[in-house]
Order: sequence, then structure tokens, then C-alpha cells
Amino acid sequence: MIINIIGSDAERRAGLKTLLRRVARQAQFTEAKDWRQARSALKRSEPDMIVIGWAPDMRTGDLQLLLDEAPRVPAAIMVDRCGAALVYALISVGAMGVIPRALDPILILRALEMVLVGGHYIPPDVVDPELTLELTARRARDIAKLPLKIRHHPALSPRQQQIMRC
Repeated sequence: MIINIIGSDAERRAGLKTLLRRVARQAQFTEAKDWRQARSALKRSEPDMIVIGWAPDMRTGDLQLLLDEAPRVPAAIMVDRCGAALVYALISVGAMGVIPRALDPILILRALEMVLVGGHYIPPDVVDPELTLELTARRARDIAKLPLKIRHHPALSPRQQQIMRC
């Protein structure tokens, strides 16, 4: 399993790697400190997941360009502050999870696992059910237009892989 970690702060990238090792023990990590390095890493190999340490100076347009290059790769965004506007902006460009760093570490792990297997995570305090359904449906329609590619995840049990294929 390959996980791309993107973020300008080396210490936070190291922290994410430590957390992600609890989700996927055998994972290999590719680190990028900016969008240019992240796009370069995507050209070398397609990851199983992208995790981004969001910084206030990052732009959603750059995120959208990156995710458009890997439309089937689940992306989780770690944020310091998560107002509804930021959460929905990130989800609308293709992020599958927006995870506040202030969450309990066990909840962060569960949210990352959920994104890894194709689910969505949105902080409960910013959920607008109608808007969430609309954005999720739009992204699902975009992905459905792509050719089907089933990837096996070594961190998942055979039963979990079977459920994912369904």
C-alpha cells in the first residue's frame, strides 16, 4: 500500500506517518512539501490514499488539480480549524474526508480508515445533510464515468476486500 502525505511542515508529516502506520502497518509513504512535489509523486506511482496536512495558505484550486490527476484515489484533509465553508469547499473539489486535528487520535484513525475504504468523513458540527448528499452524489457521478479498476488493499482482510468490491 502506498500513501502520499502532503504538507509543508515536516514534523506534521512525520506525525501523520506515525498515525497511518496504525491503519496500514506495511504502508510505504511518499512525502511532498508542496503541490509540485505531490503531482510529481503521482506521476511516479498511483497511491492508495492521499493525506494532506492543510495549511491556511493552501488553495482549493491546487487541491482540485491534484485530485483530478488521481480521481479514484481517496483523499483525506487534516485541518486545524474546520468551518463549514472550508469543509464544503474541500469536499466539493474531491476530498473524501475533512478531519480536524483536534479530534481524539482514535477518532482520527477511524476517520482515516473510513476514507481509505472509500467512505466519507465530515466533522459532525458542520454537517448540512442536503449539501453533503448533493456534493457526494456529484463526485460519485464523476467517478462512475471512469473505467472500473478494483485494487486490492493488503491492509484489509480478505472479507473486507470482498465487501469493498461489492
